[in-house]
Amino acid sequence: MGDGIAGLERFYGLFPDPRMAAYIFNLAEDYRIEARLRDNYPVLGNQIVEINRHLLSLREPASSIANPKHAFMETLTVILFGGRIAGQVPANIAAALKGSLMAVKDL
Repeated sequence: MGDGIAGLERFYGLFPDPRMAAYIFNLAEDYRIEARLRDNYPVLGNQIVEINRHLLSLREPASSIANPKHAFMETLTVILFGGRIAGQVPANIAAALKGSLMAVKDL
């Protein structure tokens, strides 16, 4: 258990904003759990995808969010959970997304 806690502390230490670290950690964990559910229970997986698409359709588009950190987190959320990105993703956010998506999907 000590290794797990130390790993989390290292992860959180990578971010100047602990709330952002917590959000990304929880997002990655939700993605990991949903991926396992979709793989092991196809009917449930289809329902999860439908619910995610509906919930994502209710969210504010990331392009309308002024704060770059919040826009990044919103875009990452939408991509991971099957939504469509409306409009062009700014270059600085696109670069951060590429690395983040690779890391999260490798979990």
